[in-house]
Amino acid sequence: MLLSACIGKNWKHILEKNQYERILDYDHQSIAKTMMENTYGFEHGRCYKIRNRADTSTVIEFMLGSSNKMVCGHDVTNGEDSHQVFEAVEEDSGEFRIACRYQSAEMQHFWDYLPHRKQLIHKKKSTAESSLQLWKSECVPGMDTAFFVISVQNGLCLKSNGKNKQVSVVERNENDPAQHWRLETQPL
Repeated sequence: MLLSACIGKNWKHILEKNQYERILDYDHQSIAKTMMENTYGFEHGRCYKIRNRADTSTVIEFMLGSSNKMVCGHDVTNGEDSHQVFEAVEEDSGEFRIACRYQSAEMQHFWDYLPHRKQLIHKKKSTAESSLQLWKSECVPGMDTAFFVISVQNGLCLKSNGKNKQVSVVERNENDPAQHWRLETQPL
């Protein structure tokens, strides 16, 4: 309301009604686009939906009922689904632990992976210095809103294997869109 009153008051004599509505529509779209298109990568305390660039209908999801709490690519749901929203928790080193927003603080698990299977899972917080739970994001060259999600321990990247399949942790390949991810910021 304040924006429309301000624009209406300041520009009423210059713009016709349909031009004014186009400006508001454009402004609304640009605000929504800015919220979705993260160009910074992981930031402490921010929540994200992590969408694959090869198949934009897939996001990473905390799989309920799974004995080892696997994280899988899955269809996007229509409303907010906290199983598909993850929080970045920055460590003193500048790397991040990634936690599902769904879980309680008492049983908090973080992204981890099984080196022998190269699959992404959730585990209790590890205190080991060489933890497989530390992650960072790096821009894909030439794509300012696409990121590699990288294990700090060994430089391996997340890769989508498609809908309803477990996410892999593999050697980095800049030409593989299944390793490119959009980090869509979500409301807290």
